[in-house]
Amino acid sequence: MIVRALLSVAVAVVALAATGCGTRGQDLAAGQQPPSSGLHVVATTSILGDIVTNVVGDAATVEVVLPAGTDPHDFSPSASQVAMLTEADLVVANGLHLEEGLIDALDSAQADGGRVFEMASAFPPQPAAGDHGAGDPHIWFDPPQMAEAVLALGEELAAVDDAASAEQWRQRAGAYHDAILATDADIVELLGGIPEADRTLVTNHHTLDRFAERYGFEVVGAAIPSTSSTAQSSAAELAELAEVIRQQDVPAVFSENVSDDSLMRTLAAEAGRDVAVVPMLTDSLAPQGEEGDTYLSMLQINARRIAEALS
Repeated sequence: MIVRALLSVAVAVVALAATGCGTRGQDLAAGQQPPSSGLHVVATTSILGDIVTNVVGDAATVEVVLPAGTDPHDFSPSASQVAMLTEADLVVANGLHLEEGLIDALDSAQADGGRVFEMASAFPPQPAAGDHGAGDPHIWFDPPQMAEAVLALGEELAAVDDAASAEQWRQRAGAYHDAILATDADIVELLGGIPEADRTLVTNHHTLDRFAERYGFEVVGAAIPSTSSTAQSSAAELAELAEVIRQQDVPAVFSENVSDDSLMRTLAAEAGRDVAVVPMLTDSLAPQGEEGDTYLSMLQINARRIAEALS
C-alpha cells in the first residue's frame, strides 16, 4: 500500500510537469504568466539539469555538461564544454568540490564575468569531511535542504533575467520546492517500516551520508572510505569492512550507477555470507527514458530499493 501511495504521488508530480529542454518542467501556478525570457542556463550534472529544468520550464534553454551515467568526481571537460560554461547567462554547479575536473573551468567562467551559482551555498556549512575539506558534496540526498536551495536558485534566475519579475521566478521555484517536499514525505513513510537494527548502509564511497542523516540510517562503511570516488581502497580496508558486515549481519551493500560493481561484489564475497549487491542511482540520473531519469524518481527508486533490501 505504501508503494502504491508513493507511485500515485509520482504520477501527480509528472502531471504537473511540462516538457522543456529535454526534461520535464514544472507547470506554472494558476493565472501566472510565464517569464518571457531567452535565458541560457548551464547545469554541471544531470541531477542539477533536471532540477533547473523543472524550475525554468520553457523559459530558458538548459544545457548539461556531464551526460547521465558520468561520475562527476572523475570528469574532464572538452574545449566546447568549457566554452559552454563561459557563454551561459547562469551556470548552476553543485559545489563542495563534487565537480573536481570542472573547478578550473568554473573559476575561469567567473573570472570572465560569468555568474556561477553553487547549490551547496544554500546548505548549512559542515565540518571538514574526507578529501573535500568543506563537507559532503552529495547534497541532493537531503531533499528538504535541496528544496530550500531551489528557492535560492529562483532568486539567482531572477537576478539574471531582465524580462520577468522576481515574483514570477519565486512562484516557479516554489512549485518545485513543494514537489520535492512531497516526495520527501513519501520517502519517510516508505522507509519507516525498516527496523532500527537493520538501518545500516554500505556503499562504494561515502555517497549516502546525507541520506542516512536525513532518514535515520547508519553508514557502517564504504568500500572506498572517502566522499570522492577517485580515492583508493586497500585490501586491508576491504577486509576490515567485510568483518563489520559479518559482525553486524548486514544483508545488502549498495553499488553505484557511476561505478563498476565489481568492487562491491568482491566485498560481498569477502564477507563470506549471502550479502545482496543492490544497484543505486547516486551521482547521476539514469539515461533519459529509463527508470530514474528525473531527480524525484531517482529519490523514490533508491528509497524503494533500500526498503526492499533491508526490510
